[in-house]
Amino acid sequence: MKKIFLVAALTASLVSGVESAAELFQRAVYAQDTLGDIDAAIPLYRRILTEAKDSRQLSGQALFRLGVCLARKGVAEGRQMLEKFVKDYPEMKDLVARARELAPGDFELQPEPWVDGELLTMILRLPAGLELGAFLYSAESTEVQGKRAWRLTTRRYTRQPGGISHVIADRETFRPVSSLFRHPAIGQFDTEYGQGGAVTKIKGQKEPKRTALDGVAYENDQIVYLLRRMPLKVGMKVDLPVMIPFSVGFMKIGMSIPAKETVQTPAGSFECFRVDFDIKQTFWISADANRYIVKYEGEGVQGELASIQRLERRQPAEFSHPEAGFSFKAPPGWIVLSFNRDNQGPNYAVHLLDPDMAGFHVVRIEPVPAGETVSEAGLRKQIEERLADRTKTLKNYSPRPVAWTPRTLNGRVGWSVIADFTEGGADMGEHYAWLQSASTRYIVMLRVEKSRLDEFTPHIDFILSSFSGR
Repeated sequence: MKKIFLVAALTASLVSGVESAAELFQRAVYAQDTLGDIDAAIPLYRRILTEAKDSRQLSGQALFRLGVCLARKGVAEGRQMLEKFVKDYPEMKDLVARARELAPGDFELQPEPWVDGELLTMILRLPAGLELGAFLYSAESTEVQGKRAWRLTTRRYTRQPGGISHVIADRETFRPVSSLFRHPAIGQFDTEYGQGGAVTKIKGQKEPKRTALDGVAYENDQIVYLLRRMPLKVGMKVDLPVMIPFSVGFMKIGMSIPAKETVQTPAGSFECFRVDFDIKQTFWISADANRYIVKYEGEGVQGELASIQRLERRQPAEFSHPEAGFSFKAPPGWIVLSFNRDNQGPNYAVHLLDPDMAGFHVVRIEPVPAGETVSEAGLRKQIEERLADRTKTLKNYSPRPVAWTPRTLNGRVGWSVIADFTEGGADMGEHYAWLQSASTRYIVMLRVEKSRLDEFTPHIDFILSSFSGR
């Protein structure tokens, strides 16, 4: 009996020293989720796939998690594992949906080529060359519910109050999490993405619009950034799953790359991939490591990359015109935009974009006619005559009688005034300021919704106080 007991004890000792597949799985999950050590988790999941073939539930979860770990490391095998999981374990619907998000289809995303805060400005023109406005693209890092994400912003400016969109994209999957699209001619659309679809709240409508999505769909205003992360090559053909909240909803858009072309722009000369879409739009993406958006053609307009900058949220935006002899600053987070047609002299105009594209703001520099004297009374009369012309273009335009304020700054004298008007059925306000030296007029105009006018008063003071030059 003693011999049997010793053999049994030895056998039990050997068995207890071997981990079961379930125990391996628990250890792998702990390494992945708690310790964040995916390098330790990967070999454990591989062992489970070998040892747990009889447990479909366990092997399926191990395969999914292995794919996730490898995808996070940027290994091509990660996408392959996730695709295998989708094919082999269709009954695990929640995990299958997640796997499709992580492995969306026909291409693997490359690392982001942009830097945090990058700002690309593309000037739009008619084919004949007339400047119409600009598209401005910026990418800023952010967090959503503790997860890292990108805030991808498109500003549409057409020399009048323009539109803005934000797409919050998960940094790991690049899948959209939420978005805002706002344009004065189209409306405002707020979209939230979740498993199975998207829910869009449309300003002015009670019921949200629901769109079913089977797998990943990239948002329309995210596509330019998606192109920059795709493994572009001549001959490539892909159908992109695209969500357009302010229009048709979900659709597939075909893209192809027929050739490389050299493109000359104000920002420089670039060798580019020509990317044709089957919706009669073409983008040129630089073939270098930066993957800049270099050129655009579509909808009867052309766009060319004009500048590559950093969006400063903490520092003022500076603008100088050496030939004209003046400079000024805009508040932090604002963008200064200059068009050639506005800067040929002797009068100059510079456009200002606030962070939310909430209004229409312009700085004008004009020469003082020879022999004109500067006095508060004389300036006020000139301003009143100038504002009288606004009644012809702005509905119900009316300066507030008690809102005239005399100004003196750095040897310049002038006035500021507040006026009310209506636009598109909305109550609007304008803060109009005029400073003048012996040779130059400095005029700043900020227009926003009336309810936000007081909020913008410090901004006009900031701009006026920063002027230097003639």
